Amino acid sequence: MDRDKLPPTVPSGVVIGTLAGEIASELGLPAHILIVSGGHDQCCNGIGCGVLALGQAMVGMGTYLCLMPVFLISGLIRQSCWNGV
Repeated sequence: MDRDKLPPTVPSGVVIGTLAGEIASELGLPAHILIVSGGHDQCCNGIGCGVLALGQAMVGMGTYLCLMPVFLISGLIRQSCWNGV
């Protein structure tokens, strides 16, 4: 997929827009609700569990089973992750 077809990558907690009036009305919500960026539930779960260092891992169970280990990654992969590629 071309990068220009994707939205920009932003940190969690950033206001990225507002809910369109007609969609808010259809959903029974107030107009112009803020849309705020967030994170994937299992990634946030891992951080909340303190899985931050090489050799640590956690298993998250819910509607999806997820194993989240911490890997030692090369600078190229790290740069790609930070750039959202």
